[in-house]
Amino acid sequence: MSFQSISILGIALFLSLLAVVRTYPCRRWVTVLTLLFPVIFFSIQWARYRDAWAELGVGTGIALMGMLAWWLLYGRKISPPEESSIRVWSEDDPF
Repeated sequence: MSFQSISILGIALFLSLLAVVRTYPCRRWVTVLTLLFPVIFFSIQWARYRDAWAELGVGTGIALMGMLAWWLLYGRKISPPEESSIRVWSEDDPF
C-alpha cells in the first residue's frame, strides 16, 4: 500500500464531503453533482487502472472518520449556512 495514494484520496474525499456539508441546503445537489460525484468517479477509475482497491478503501475510511471527527468536534457547534447572511455593498449602504 502506498501512503501517498491513501493520503491524497483521503484528503480529496474529505474536502469534497466537507464542501457538501457546508453548502446551502437548497443547493447541495449542485455541489454533489459537480464536486462529490466526479471525485468518486475518478477515484474509482484510478483504483481500477492501478488495481489499488485497498488504497481506495483505506482512503475512503480515513475520509469518513475525518468527517465524523470534524462533525463531533466542530461541525455541531457552527450554525448551518444561510443565504440571508450575504450582503451587497452599495453607495448608500456600505454596511
